Amino acid sequence: MTAKHNLATEDAAVVKRAKNTTAKVKPSNNVSNGTSDSSTADEENKVAEIAQSGIKESMDIEGRRTDGTMLPDITDYDQIAKYDNLTQGRIQMISTYTNNKAGIYSLPNILPTATWGSYHPIENKNKVICDPATGQPITFWIIGHLTRVQFTYDNAPAKQASLSIALLSEALSRQTSNILAKLSKPTQSTIGKGWAELRAIKWQSTRAGDGGNSEPTLFDAVYDARKKLLPKSKMDFYSPLDLKKKDLVLVEARLTRYNIREDGKWLSRSQFEFTAINILHDAVDTGSEIIEDKSVEIEDLNF
Repeated sequence: MTAKHNLATEDAAVVKRAKNTTAKVKPSNNVSNGTSDSSTADEENKVAEIAQSGIKESMDIEGRRTDGTMLPDITDYDQIAKYDNLTQGRIQMISTYTNNKAGIYSLPNILPTATWGSYHPIENKNKVICDPATGQPITFWIIGHLTRVQFTYDNAPAKQASLSIALLSEALSRQTSNILAKLSKPTQSTIGKGWAELRAIKWQSTRAGDGGNSEPTLFDAVYDARKKLLPKSKMDFYSPLDLKKKDLVLVEARLTRYNIREDGKWLSRSQFEFTAINILHDAVDTGSEIIEDKSVEIEDLNF
């Protein structure tokens, strides 16, 4: 298990509860030729425990309860103050949505027992975060403002689409960054940092039968939820090319891991891969981001 971080602002009582409630993961066996590979099972068990520890510890750092319930810091008011009361209410409801049966969890309600899935030679899930009770991948609901979006390259669909999103809470932004860092191997250091953009990707090309890549196809699971968020079959499609900076969106994503070679060593990194995008509100302010250098007039100065 990874060691807990002793932050000056850490709540000792919350950390104690986390230590007492951290779940043990039952080892899974990879079977080949009728025999079990115990070393592989032990390694996967260890990785699963690290995944659970990483999620739980990151929740604890921000003072979140280890049973999955949340404290009321899902949004910072200054991030949603520009919206009308109806939109603010929608944001609050979407930000707290959970559907255990469908395997959907908003970031503040992240499942604390979530772990990497099991290996299977055909339907392999050991590179995606799953619900251990069902063995199925978890879908994360991520709401925030777009800061970057790219679906094309040289006027054609890019092999990999990507977007970046600014979450609506600084505490939630730190918590999510910590989770991604702790699920990486070796663990990355992001503890104590403030606002961070959350990046998600989507491969628009797939492996072809000859070992190459298929021709990229523009991602089209983008939906118009500006009036209401409904079942996808009841919403209109929205062109991904019309998405722009500062749009308020709900991104549906899975948490995955991949391997990368740096300085002659193989490293494991975690990332979000989006499966759908729902636009909730057009960008309210599309003007300049430059802060005006403007002096303040104080009427009663008389020194």
